[in-house]
Amino acid sequence: MKYSKYLILIMVSVLFAACQKDEVVQPAFDAGSEIPFWDSHYYAQKNSDVKFLFDGDADFITFFSGETGKEYKFKDRTSLANGTAIAPDKGTNIKGFADNKIDAYSYKYTAAGSYVATFVATNRTVYGTTKTVVVNIPVTITP
Repeated sequence: MKYSKYLILIMVSVLFAACQKDEVVQPAFDAGSEIPFWDSHYYAQKNSDVKFLFDGDADFITFFSGETGKEYKFKDRTSLANGTAIAPDKGTNIKGFADNKIDAYSYKYTAAGSYVATFVATNRTVYGTTKTVVVNIPVTITP
């Protein structure tokens, strides 16, 4: 009986040691584009594909185009300056945990203007711990 108490204690200790949380790794991720770049912006014509190129990978990648309703800076906004309730801006999930690595993503801007395209690369453990890299790409769309 005395030995069974020690055996149970040892088994419980081993069980707790085996349940340590894994450390989440910072995503090694960067993005750019193959379209012309000058004066700190990428330039493209409206209705043409803007191809964004990736270096590295992450468990999850989300794209915010920078258009109205799709701006990263407003992802947590719930009201306007006058107090009017509003839904936060949403990004497009372009890669999930189970998806293969992607090297590029194409998007078509349909209106001329200046935008900040944002890619959010996130790694996550099964326990919900996350690390994120945010890459902003200034894009000017001409008529």
